[in-house]
This record gives sequence, C-alpha cells and structure tokens, in this order.
Amino acid sequence: FGPTRTVQRANLRFERACVLFNVAALESYLGSEADRSTREGSDDAIRRYQNAAGMFAHLRRLEIDPPPGPAPPADPPCTDLSPGCLAALEYAMLAQAQA
Repeated sequence: FGPTRTVQRANLRFERACVLFNVAALESYLGSEADRSTREGSDDAIRRYQNAAGMFAHLRRLEIDPPPGPAPPADPPCTDLSPGCLAALEYAMLAQAQA
C-alpha cells in the first residue's frame, strides 16, 4: 500500500463511487461515536453500521470503471475500491453492528 500513489479518472462513475465510499466511512464513524450505553444510542450505532455495510456492498457490485467494448475487465481504479477491500469493509461493519 503506497499512500503516494494517485489515481486520476475522467469518469463520473468513479467520482460517484468515491463520494459513496466517503458517506459510508462517515456512517461508520458516526456509529462508533454513538452512546452504546443507552438503548437509543445502541440502536443508532447498529443502524449506522448496517447502512455503511450496505453502501460498501453496493460499491462492490457497481461497475466503476467498465471496459470499452469487448475487452476484459479493467483493474480496479484504486485499492480502496477493489472488491476484496470493499468486502472486508462490509463484513467489518456487519461485525461492528453485532458487537
């Protein structure tokens, strides 16, 4: 993993996927900040983690960078949006909702 690696795409799907990824990250953050000592706070945390998991699952199924024509599928645009990373994030959010 190299934080100096940059990815540039002139692709609206990629931009939308990045925004959705950030919204899912925000949901997970808000879930972690919820007061789990109360019933309402616990319900809020569970709901937010489940929302984040659903967003990561949606991103995994999304064709972010479709290949033009009959070419083989392109590599994922970046590590964060790779199917493996998104699956791990989805399952982590579901595990947090269960905790």
